[in-house]
Amino acid sequence: MRASEDTLAADVRETHRAWLDEVQQELGPACEPEAGVWGRWRAVQYLEHVFAPRFRHEQAAVNGIAAQCPPACAMHLWALGELIELLLDQLAELGHMVQRGACFVEAAGKFLRAFQCWCEETEHAIAVLPSEPGAGEVMQHLRPLVRPVPQARAGHTPSTESVHGSAATR
Repeated sequence: MRASEDTLAADVRETHRAWLDEVQQELGPACEPEAGVWGRWRAVQYLEHVFAPRFRHEQAAVNGIAAQCPPACAMHLWALGELIELLLDQLAELGHMVQRGACFVEAAGKFLRAFQCWCEETEHAIAVLPSEPGAGEVMQHLRPLVRPVPQARAGHTPSTESVHGSAATR
């Protein structure tokens, strides 16, 4: 991997860490034991209007390099993208149901784990891209992934323990 690829990989990794933190902060309050339907609704609004468009943008960029990735890596990224989309749909459905708090928490935990795997697999894909002529063009597909993460809405307190599990299970 060339220096520009190393830098891109590090930048994407840093962007992903900030994004994961943001998602955990946004979902955390909805996964607290006392959270009600309005807390879940707010989390769903974040997922639908902030997370999903950004994820789909990243997914399109990653799809642009899939042909240069090892087949197993490309397949993992495709499967994780599909899983995240299914979990987004499930969370949207559960978020509007009054008596489905426990199911929402379980789905949110799965969603966060799938998104963490997506981030790690994307970072791995960048790391294993071949360094050959034309690789710079491939890297241009990925440059849009590196951007500042919008700040989470004011008033949210992160509760990653209730959403993501203990550090021992991560």
